[in-house]
Amino acid sequence: MVEIKTRSQLRREEWQNPEIRAKRLKRSGMLGKKHSLETKEMWSKKRKGIHNSPETEFKAGGGKPNNAYIFPRGNKNPSWSGGIYRTFRQKVMKLPEYIKWRKEVFSRDSHTCQHCSVVGGELHAHHICPYIRIINDNDIKTLTQAISCLLLWDINNGVTLCEKCHMKTTTYGGKSKK
Repeated sequence: MVEIKTRSQLRREEWQNPEIRAKRLKRSGMLGKKHSLETKEMWSKKRKGIHNSPETEFKAGGGKPNNAYIFPRGNKNPSWSGGIYRTFRQKVMKLPEYIKWRKEVFSRDSHTCQHCSVVGGELHAHHICPYIRIINDNDIKTLTQAISCLLLWDINNGVTLCEKCHMKTTTYGGKSKK
């Protein structure tokens, strides 16, 4: 059986190689940049007595941990839409039937992209007969109608694709609507 490694495990192994490490550090500008204590003290003295404006402090988090900007939550956030899902598709994708269908498609295809044969990684369960066509043809408006539609949950109507191959399909990202 082939051992499936995550992206982070592969990156960790690559980092152990001194040539790759030096190349990445050089690309990021971190290789060979060591400043003396005198330089650091000079910079520190230059910044003494200089304070940021209240607006800048607010944007930087105002002394919060990690200088994280605290976004307003809930109905105080400008993107708040009343606590509802934005699309019907998002509701359908949260259904246990959808999660079960997705897992069954992945297990049937052995977690392998059916176009490029990549094993593991970022996999997508793709409807062969497009999801939007099923919804429109069967006039599905509610979640109970979606649950009762057998074509939506048919495993033979699904295929496992990696993210790149899925983006190449003609129906990815609502292309079939246009």
